[in-house]
Amino acid sequence: MPATPPDILTGSSEYVPPVIPLDDLTQVINSTTNRDSSSSDSDDSDLQHLRESLGENGVIVGDVIFSVCGVGLGGGGLEEAVKVISSSPEIIELSVSRILHHPLSACLSKYGLIRESDGLDIVTKQIYIYNERASIFESVSEEGGEEGFNVIINTDAPLKNNPKSTIDDHAMRYYDSTSSYAHRTPNPQTFSLNVKGLRPYILTTVNSIKQDYVISCYDPSSRVFWNSGVRKESEFFGLKEELVELRGSVKQIGVKGGKVELGKFIRKVATLFYTSNLHPSSCACQLKLQSFISLPTSLPKSDTAITSIGLFIFRILLMPVFQQLVGSFLEGLNLIGAEEIIRRVKNNDREFLKSQAKEKGGEIKGFCEKVKRLIYQGCSEDCKVIYERGGGGGGWEQEVDDEIYRCVEISVYGGLRSGVSRVVVNGWRYEDVEFSKRLKSEELKDFKLPEHVQQEWPNSLQEFKTSVETPILPSTKIIGVVQVAKTIEKEYKGTDHLAADDYLPIFIHLLLQSSQESRVCSLVELLKIFLRDEKKLGECGYWVSTVEAAVEFIRGREEEEENEEEEFGKDNLEGLLAKSGFLG
Repeated sequence: MPATPPDILTGSSEYVPPVIPLDDLTQVINSTTNRDSSSSDSDDSDLQHLRESLGENGVIVGDVIFSVCGVGLGGGGLEEAVKVISSSPEIIELSVSRILHHPLSACLSKYGLIRESDGLDIVTKQIYIYNERASIFESVSEEGGEEGFNVIINTDAPLKNNPKSTIDDHAMRYYDSTSSYAHRTPNPQTFSLNVKGLRPYILTTVNSIKQDYVISCYDPSSRVFWNSGVRKESEFFGLKEELVELRGSVKQIGVKGGKVELGKFIRKVATLFYTSNLHPSSCACQLKLQSFISLPTSLPKSDTAITSIGLFIFRILLMPVFQQLVGSFLEGLNLIGAEEIIRRVKNNDREFLKSQAKEKGGEIKGFCEKVKRLIYQGCSEDCKVIYERGGGGGGWEQEVDDEIYRCVEISVYGGLRSGVSRVVVNGWRYEDVEFSKRLKSEELKDFKLPEHVQQEWPNSLQEFKTSVETPILPSTKIIGVVQVAKTIEKEYKGTDHLAADDYLPIFIHLLLQSSQESRVCSLVELLKIFLRDEKKLGECGYWVSTVEAAVEFIRGREEEEENEEEEFGKDNLEGLLAKSGFLG
């Protein structure tokens, strides 16, 4: 049996390639190269024949790159292999070529985030194994009844490519799936897992409420957020005891008091299905966690191409290198604390809070952008394949870029949301109070829409509440503003197209009709702070500036800084948007 390959997390073991008799390999190579090569697909068939003939001793990685005697063939293929074999001793060593690694590993190495010596191998294997775990859920079928959810796990079997995968199998070609290089467990076993009702990876953030805690959760499969019930600190320790009874190795996961430590514990438990060896109790442990975090009894299905992209990206973010990267950023951000905020509010030091909100918000946005760019550079090829398999059309680049940013934002902003909200809300508290008073003023009671747009706008009002006020993520709120504009266009009952100038009074009308308790000024500032630079000159920037103008009108203030409209592209984009047909 081949030696165990390097450990998935530490790379501590040393891989020893298998040995194969020269006669056996020469026979396979000769029979392959002597086949009819007149067919246009002869190269592919030759490689497939070689792979099948070698069986467990296969040396194929991807399509044509492999190595013999530790010599990388650099894509030379079968002819180069014959030359090496002809000059080799009676017994030769075959090893997987170190030439081919997942592109993400090269990006991580370029920026010094992993060691070049073994990090390339480790990252490639992690991507492969996480994808293999995900494929377990693709193999089940609801049509098969209860038995359709049973999956046979052989911990000693090589990891298999799934050509029908709608999630991802593209990264498989960067990793040899033969038994000589498969990830093995020390004590192989075969068992069955019933994955019915299982959500393999849920993002969690622990928030404190006085002496108790609430867990904010997100399920990438359904794209749904929710909060758990209120949990006492002792309940977290109780959860660990229950998990240890199911699987003894869970006792190695530390759990301490306090929001930060409890958050680390829950996140570790929530990722066990991917980050630990599979075990007969793996599903039971996950179901126990799902009960603890109050998983909704019914979650919608989301089978879109973008959902598949999101699932893949969250697996990437699950890798230790990204967990450490995000964790280090969160620990070093130094958001102003609640006590300091109270002191600043009492001293009427709103300007300090505003500057802190802009500064820290800018750091968060900048960090998310950098991580997004890193993942996009390393995984764009994977994402393109996933997008096309999921039925996505053209223009995949922008949709993928936005989804990667969203996934990173969830991972980063989720743990900072309460702190950021406190700073923003208290920084613009005076403006929100002023805004609420203005909503009740006699002057605004007489506000009327221009005659040609005088109608009810119930759908647009509901869209504003559900797509702008309600969402958790700033990027989702910003997209929601664009959706409101599109809903206005659909709801308009007039015979003529809406002009660019028609939207401002309609947004004013929507704000006047919305809840008078809404912190609209804080909301607009949050949108401006987290509006990505590349979006400022697009429709997102245009409509955010329109909402801001509506707020300023209600507050009864003339816009004094002309450069704000220029910054968000209002003047520059009117012609562009009108030309595209978006404004009619």
